[in-house]
Amino acid sequence: MGLVDGVAADLMTPIEQAVARTRALRARLPAPHEAGALDFRGQVRLGAARVGTIWLRAEPTSLGGQPAWAVLESQVLATGASRVEMESTGVLAADLTLRRGGRVDKRPAGTGQLTYERARGGMRLVSRAQGRSTSTLLAAAPDASAGLVPVILMLKHAPATPAHYLLSGWDARFAGKPKAGSGSFAFQAADTHVQVLGEGPFVLDGARRPTLRADCTLRSGRRYTVHLDPRTRDLVAVVGTMPKTMYVAADAPGAAPDWYDAIEGKPATARQAFVKFGRGYHRPREDLLADAFHWPSLHAQALARERYPPGTAIDRIRKDWIDTFVGMSKHRTQGDCDDLLFQILMTSREVTHEDGSVSLHTLPVYGGHTYRMAERDGRWFIVAID
Repeated sequence: MGLVDGVAADLMTPIEQAVARTRALRARLPAPHEAGALDFRGQVRLGAARVGTIWLRAEPTSLGGQPAWAVLESQVLATGASRVEMESTGVLAADLTLRRGGRVDKRPAGTGQLTYERARGGMRLVSRAQGRSTSTLLAAAPDASAGLVPVILMLKHAPATPAHYLLSGWDARFAGKPKAGSGSFAFQAADTHVQVLGEGPFVLDGARRPTLRADCTLRSGRRYTVHLDPRTRDLVAVVGTMPKTMYVAADAPGAAPDWYDAIEGKPATARQAFVKFGRGYHRPREDLLADAFHWPSLHAQALARERYPPGTAIDRIRKDWIDTFVGMSKHRTQGDCDDLLFQILMTSREVTHEDGSVSLHTLPVYGGHTYRMAERDGRWFIVAID
């Protein structure tokens, strides 16, 4: 009969085992000055496209005379006319418990800043935006950690054998009161389920190398796989499933995305067709909307689904669609528009069909629509929206 954290494993549920296993691993982590620093500077990619940079760092420090970690997660994304800078800093206890930290998000739509620190009953959050400051006490588990860096620090010392861990987490975006009917979801959305898979290959641009892999899933919906060097436990890559971005070495091949290159021209790919439509909708621009759709296909679809009476002219449908999108548009700036479009691209499910057409299934927060793109007469259009 096996023991987990001194308790008989067969007396515990799988989740209780994961919690106990994680607690035992965290308790025996080496002191930060013995463990050595983490310093990973790489590139952010979406598929083969280089879309930004990433810097993950953990350095030994002290807090209240006790060993601690000073951690940093800094990401810069540059796509189209958008530039987004996100930086999280924090101080973790030697067992990876979050003590205090902060986050700055600079987006085309504005800048937001948060600072937080342990307080009786949870975490004291101070939010600053548009010249105003608010202070709130939010729930936080006593051993909650925060971010990607503590997951990597824990995996550096985890056994290589397959096992399930559950790292308690905290994120200001999910730490408020849950919406009606959602139970305690908000308080647990940053908890990270870590499934060590053992050794396996990491493949990038056809090149393979052995790695120690761990699948990580947050209740918020984020999913990614951490790849470490099996011998040194140095970070090799973080491959996202949701969102689909990946962190790889800075010197890995990668070209700037071409998705924004055909906004004023003829789209040569499905993503170029989608971005052309997106600019037309969110700016808005009627000329781009008129050019983004394959109107004969939309006309046939509308009549087949009896959205219009038989014999309705294609010009009527074209006008109605364009007027609808212009009327719904929030008239975003170009940078804000491109930031939104990239968020959609990195979180949507993309499917290539047997006929060569491509469907983009977006999350509910982005409308929950399915956009179908296809090549017609030597260029790509949107041919259907569901």
